[in-house]
Amino acid sequence: MNATGQPVVMHGVNRQGTEYMCAQGRGIFDGPSDQASIDAIKSWRANAVRVPLNEDCWLGINGVPPEYGGAAYRQAIADYVGLLKGSGLYGILDLHWAAPGTTLANGPQPMPDADHSPAFWTDVATTFKGNDAVILELFNEPVPDSNQDTDAAWTCWRDGGTCPGVPYEAAGMQSLVNAIRATGATNVVAFGGVQYGGTLSRWRQYRPTDPQNALVAAWHTYNWTWCVSVSCYESNVGTVAADVPVIATEIGTDQCDAAWLTTLMDWLDARQIGYLAWAWQTFLASECSSVKLVLDYGGTPSQYGEIYRTHLAGLPRPFAAFTADVKITLGPLANHDRLDASGTFMLGAANDGIAPPAEPMTLAIGDLVTKLPAGSFHVDEQGRFMYESERLAVVLTPAGPDTFAYTMKLRNADLTATSNPVRITIAIGDDRGTTTANAGATAAGTVPAAAQRCRDTPARCV
Repeated sequence: MNATGQPVVMHGVNRQGTEYMCAQGRGIFDGPSDQASIDAIKSWRANAVRVPLNEDCWLGINGVPPEYGGAAYRQAIADYVGLLKGSGLYGILDLHWAAPGTTLANGPQPMPDADHSPAFWTDVATTFKGNDAVILELFNEPVPDSNQDTDAAWTCWRDGGTCPGVPYEAAGMQSLVNAIRATGATNVVAFGGVQYGGTLSRWRQYRPTDPQNALVAAWHTYNWTWCVSVSCYESNVGTVAADVPVIATEIGTDQCDAAWLTTLMDWLDARQIGYLAWAWQTFLASECSSVKLVLDYGGTPSQYGEIYRTHLAGLPRPFAAFTADVKITLGPLANHDRLDASGTFMLGAANDGIAPPAEPMTLAIGDLVTKLPAGSFHVDEQGRFMYESERLAVVLTPAGPDTFAYTMKLRNADLTATSNPVRITIAIGDDRGTTTANAGATAAGTVPAAAQRCRDTPARCV
């Protein structure tokens, strides 16, 4: 859900690099992290970017070069997240690489470590609390109990401690949720199941408690993993998605297998499960034996990337409700200083020559009620009553794949009488609304440029 309570389905990419560059002493990002690079991602109609993090780099420990770790790393990530939000994109921050004790986090581990992972999430949550455009993904791909789907694996997943297949003290998902919530952060928290995030069979049974009730199941699948058929999707993911939000935070194919990837995405689309492809990077040589989405950071797709980009381009464009300044023009209007025979004001009835109302009126649009001062109506050259408002903050709601709408009506000053409602729809790319009810009336809303920006990323236009 976004800030207005509208459901959001995320489609995006994984921006590989921030998990390894710092630990290897080569920088922070692998490739550009500027506005142009984000615009390239957005041009694929993405609304989310997953940013893999390194706990040693964030905390500045275990020998990470200071120019790439600690405060420098934290600021670079915060700046990038700020650019994402300013561009209308959600950011998913994922603890990708971690390591216990004095070991440098320079590769994947089977579980978060009790030594550093809770401190990492305490600091990350403190940094981004209050920013609902940031989702916190607790750990990339848990593999307790030597990659088995067992009671021991799921118990370790939730509770941590001394676990089979984990050569250090593990931090469980419950302790990481607790660390985040102790900061006052209310961000959505996501985490995958066992077996590299590919198994959700007992996610609901073992899920941590959360006072915010804002937990999301993350899922990973590729064409080489164990769950690659629709029947598996149904049993492994569909049963969880029936009552828990799910995001597939990593999907991909290393064979340019368009049929397999499209079948997966169609299945996810049908259930309004979002997904992010791995990975927005250019360094791997092959376009089809690796999961490389782009040939350059301007967004030129690889053969694999073209499958994904084409699919996103074909998705319908749902709109979230958002607030915009709207200027309302009404006319012709009825004589509003008297009621009709049914006891209601009529919007759109012919003028009978009686003067415009002298009393103040109100304009009601959804929950918004604004007073119209006496004299705010005027009579046009054809003898019709007209009204033009100041700019009003109006909540626009989805009316179709390319339109949004609001409903308005007039009331008398003491709100004892109300006109018939008129529903106004505005098409994307058009700044004028058209009346869809009460054909005798005309009404239009002039919407500013903010509405145009909402065409591609409505979720951040709230």
